[in-house]
Amino acid sequence: MTRLDLNLVLALDALLTERNVTRAAERLGLSQPALSAALSRLRAHFDDPLLVRTGRTHELSALATRLAALTGGTLDRLHAIFRSTADFEPASEVREFVIHASDNSATTVGVRVRNLASRAAPGVSIRFIHQAAAALQAPAPAELLAASDGVILPHGVFAGGDHIDVMRDEWVCIVADTNTVVGAELRIEDLATLPWVSNHHGPDRAIPPARHLHLLGIRPNVDTVVDGFLSLPYFVSGTDRIAFMPAAAARLIPRSLGVRVLDAPFPAIAHELAFWWHPVHDGDPAHEWLRSLFATVGAENLDSPAPLHPR
Repeated sequence: MTRLDLNLVLALDALLTERNVTRAAERLGLSQPALSAALSRLRAHFDDPLLVRTGRTHELSALATRLAALTGGTLDRLHAIFRSTADFEPASEVREFVIHASDNSATTVGVRVRNLASRAAPGVSIRFIHQAAAALQAPAPAELLAASDGVILPHGVFAGGDHIDVMRDEWVCIVADTNTVVGAELRIEDLATLPWVSNHHGPDRAIPPARHLHLLGIRPNVDTVVDGFLSLPYFVSGTDRIAFMPAAAARLIPRSLGVRVLDAPFPAIAHELAFWWHPVHDGDPAHEWLRSLFATVGAENLDSPAPLHPR
């Protein structure tokens, strides 16, 4: 390692991303000859061409394809290390935190964290990046941790790890007011026969209520798939579709949509959210302060939870 120039990691990442020396040089603010020299050094180090010309373009070699999966996360961890400070003064700090969150967790937890941060640290910004359903599939969650300041995810996605519990919720079902099949209470047969709108793409990604139905031998008829929770009521309104969503998200449904919120026809299933982070952040005072905000919001939610039934 002492004989390596770590600037080559930046060059490697740019070359593997752009697959073009000129564009990679522009991305790094270097001259094309300088990046060509870096590519030569990288080829000598790995004893591999890395970029292989195919007609007028370049393709990644087999080794370069494997390296491309490593360089981004490596750089993110390096950035996290060098963003760390010996101390942290919220009132004078200028910094951005990056957090991955679903639309539900951003609106129910993230907003409250953001408001606490604004009062104590006006120079601190928080960027919430929408977390698609695919992000819940391994190994993606671990990659998100390494590439950000943290993620807000339900329990069950990670097998262990550093986290702070921020909300305990319950899954509820939503149906349209115009749905004549569903009465005052939802029945198991309704879940088996009516079309579903879901924010997951299949049995392996199904939300907990759907997994419960699979155990009962019922396969939901999912005819619409969306990314996120807050758009679900719009696909339910005025139709026979049904959907499951966390109760906290259901409380945000506009009354004008004409959507009812009902209990599931089986024992309540918890939806427990937590803020998770990578160990690289453990010794960073700024990140400790960020975690304290999540701890405050979590304590408020868990000590005095909002009513689970939104209607």
